[in-house]
Amino acid sequence: MNGHIKRLFEIIEKYEFPDYLLARPGEEVVEIEEPTSRAAKYYEKVRQAVEYKDESLIKRSLVERTIKRKTAFGAKLENIADEIVFNLIQAGYIQNEVLSKNAVKKVHASLEKMSFLSSVVKEKDPTLKNVIYESKIIGIASCEIEDILFPKNQKRLVADTFYNVIKDRVDIASYDISQHELDIQIYLACHKGLLKSDETRLFYQLLLVHYPEWAAFDIENDGNNIEEIGNNFFHIKEAFGAHINHSIQPKILAKLKNDIVYFTAIMGLLEKHGRESRVMFENSETLSSEVKSFLEEKYSQRSASINKMAIRAIFYIFATKIILAFAIEMPYDIFFEDGVNYLPLSVNVLFHPILLFLITRSIYVGDARNTNLVIGGISNLFYGEHKPIRFKIRGNNTIVFYVASLAYALVFLSLFASIIFLLTSMQFNFVGVILFILFISLVSFLGIRIRMMAKMWVVQSKEKGIISFLRNLLTLPIISFGMWLSRKFSSINIFVFVMDFIIETPFKALLKIVDSFVSYVREKKEEIY
Repeated sequence: MNGHIKRLFEIIEKYEFPDYLLARPGEEVVEIEEPTSRAAKYYEKVRQAVEYKDESLIKRSLVERTIKRKTAFGAKLENIADEIVFNLIQAGYIQNEVLSKNAVKKVHASLEKMSFLSSVVKEKDPTLKNVIYESKIIGIASCEIEDILFPKNQKRLVADTFYNVIKDRVDIASYDISQHELDIQIYLACHKGLLKSDETRLFYQLLLVHYPEWAAFDIENDGNNIEEIGNNFFHIKEAFGAHINHSIQPKILAKLKNDIVYFTAIMGLLEKHGRESRVMFENSETLSSEVKSFLEEKYSQRSASINKMAIRAIFYIFATKIILAFAIEMPYDIFFEDGVNYLPLSVNVLFHPILLFLITRSIYVGDARNTNLVIGGISNLFYGEHKPIRFKIRGNNTIVFYVASLAYALVFLSLFASIIFLLTSMQFNFVGVILFILFISLVSFLGIRIRMMAKMWVVQSKEKGIISFLRNLLTLPIISFGMWLSRKFSSINIFVFVMDFIIETPFKALLKIVDSFVSYVREKKEEIY
């Protein structure tokens, strides 16, 4: 058995679940009223429909929103801690009447640390862009609070084991990078691929690598250490940002896709069987049976999840196009054209939701052949010979590179020119053309992203053949432009803005009032009966 995996089993066999979360007999628990919980759950479903986030990010997103909303109104830290736990229980992420109030104290301590770090950063240089730094510091706090309330120690151990197994196998030719930087990039790629970590989580993970005791720091005993981090926060932010956005990371991640599938399955089986996992993994027949049963369940769950995701995305695109049609396209036609032209208007409203439907209509999530490939891959990780993961980074200063770039640019321009020509022949005006191109790019990227997410459990092989090449050649320019737009304007979401700043604040306040009133009525009833 691989030495790193063997050590993983040894650690898991000794692992103890954190004792501060579950209340002991007679200990105070956090409690809310059922009516407000139902309303909060419905609100979270609506919000998820207008802002897609991966399932692994939903809880932390709620924590982060609560901190931003409450700090904006100057709430006390102890009240913010109560509100975070209250919101998580209301939304159904934490079971009611189970969580110990000691956990709330730990959340409060984390918020105190955030507040102290923020004050040090501001004092160090008041001219810094405080909005950016506040966002980073709140991101750190939200990650720490998520780890307090939803411990993922086993998953982090698997991610670290993944890194230790993989790092010596990666061999990059013709690329100038230090071994230290390469190790960091492999580490980030392992966490990003296996745990679906976003930029905020990767930033926090790097903080833990450089300051392993951060989670245990408190203001009273470790104020000097926190102050040191605050004084160096500008350099920390710049250095971590350079690591997280390094151009080689996506290339490493692409090469690790199949290993990510194997380790994701290992992580799921470890979570399912806990301390008994070693016995299962040491018996090939038991392992095959367990992997088969596990993956069949995951295929079904993934299929249902992706279908819901696709429906939400289609609804969101359709609703957005309806709003834009009434808010921009029709007024433009009325004031700057001869009147409303209903053909291009109808095409612009209906085409993109239909396109997204077609892209996501039939999605492959895995089958029996794929299950056998996963079983073989896991067995090879445990007992087989580990082959090097070799790839070459093509230089960007060669004649071949410039010729290929020129050819791709010509294809890019030709494709969009053809789309513009087709639209103008259908009497699309300037605004209609712009909106059509923006949305066909965004929808294509979103559709491909959903298809790729569906392949979470799929062992992939290289695409070959002229048909595959031509399909990629004609679709990549549109998808690439959509990815660029998504990254540049990911923070612009009118629906999220309305829900966060116009609806959520009064809605959460109302739920708090209703919860207190229901508790009051219940207590009065208990006094009588």
